[in-house]
Amino acid sequence: MEINKAIILKVICLPSISRKTSFALLNMIADQIVTEAELVEFIEQSDLLSNTLNKSDFETAFCRAEEVYEKSMTAGIKLISYFDGQYPKLLRTTDDPPLMLSAKGNYDDINFKKPVAIIGTRKPGEQGREIAFALGESFGKSGFNVVSGLAPGCDTAAHLGCLNESGYTVAVLAFGIDQIAVQENRLLAEKILDQSGLLLSEYLFGQKAKPRYFVERDRIQAGLSEAVIVVETGIKGGTMHTVKYARNYNRILAASDHVRQDNSTGKTQGNQHLIQNSLAVALTDSKDIDLLKSKISASPF
Repeated sequence: MEINKAIILKVICLPSISRKTSFALLNMIADQIVTEAELVEFIEQSDLLSNTLNKSDFETAFCRAEEVYEKSMTAGIKLISYFDGQYPKLLRTTDDPPLMLSAKGNYDDINFKKPVAIIGTRKPGEQGREIAFALGESFGKSGFNVVSGLAPGCDTAAHLGCLNESGYTVAVLAFGIDQIAVQENRLLAEKILDQSGLLLSEYLFGQKAKPRYFVERDRIQAGLSEAVIVVETGIKGGTMHTVKYARNYNRILAASDHVRQDNSTGKTQGNQHLIQNSLAVALTDSKDIDLLKSKISASPF
């Protein structure tokens, strides 16, 4: 089903409409609606919306949609809708996929390289940072797509490890691609683009980060990936959100089994919890990593 991207953007920009409602509206619209007037009439007659939208709501949303489109194109940001054939295959199988993705960089490889998410705390110990970098190197060198979240700590180390082997890495953002505020993150984003990687976000041009966006971003990291590897995490924290989504999506879940670090500090208690409760495959050496690679490679996707 092909739906005009301009129409999709206008629906997304309407106030107080959830992803679920937006999907329902667009599935009903199909390819029948091509003008703003037709869209307004259709929505006004629909019983999907609990709140009535006035003329000002529509005008503001439509102006915002046009602005997003124009600024995205100027910035070299590609817009991929759920209804496009090039939408990420694995992400499409989840129960709450993004309706629209913003992408900057090399999008061509996203559906052709086996994806593995390498994630963990923003404040890892020395061993955790080393492991994240080494895993990024190993999977990047083997031709996998290394997915992570551009955050300081484990994410950054995984991206850098992959790039060190000239691998392909995708950074999933919790804000618009133009809104990378932290200098360290901006430099890493530029390095990813320079080395034919990809910046990917559910959030449109101009959207600033909000706390809940980071949890929503975590579902995308899990949804994009065949497997999720936990480098270092405590019992609580953002990493465990991604773990939850990985389990819900029946993704392969693995965790680094730290041997040098004192587990009583709490930095790796999440890893031990996952391993000891048989929720994740333990990664202790290169043989474990090779077995994981083989399992991911055998997936039909």
